[in-house]
Amino acid sequence: MSHEDNLNPADREFEDALRSLSPKTARIDPVAAAFCAGERSARRTTRRWQAVAAVMVLALVSSWLIPSFDRATTSPHLVVQLQSPDSAAVVPAVDAHSVLAMQEAIRDRGLSGLPRAEIPTVRAFDAEDMF
Repeated sequence: MSHEDNLNPADREFEDALRSLSPKTARIDPVAAAFCAGERSARRTTRRWQAVAAVMVLALVSSWLIPSFDRATTSPHLVVQLQSPDSAAVVPAVDAHSVLAMQEAIRDRGLSGLPRAEIPTVRAFDAEDMF
């Protein structure tokens, strides 16, 4: 061979030493190799889900904290309602079946304070009434 002509004695000795070496037989566990390959192939998908979950947690925490800062900085509103002596004549009477009247009746007298329900009379119905 032509490449052997260019070798010096040290390179020839090194080449002979490399030829005397034999590769060691590899002992590969097929189950471990398959597990490692599956783990590496799923790593990108796993990281993507972890990133999405982390973003959602940050959004949840920030949405929980932001309203509490808003409430802490605003002053509570105080509503004062004043009635003049003439206002009683201007305000119309509240119907007994209105929500406000029913709430006041329950607060003052309990369930027995509710007005009696007005149930309309129901007339008998026949199939002949349809035609």
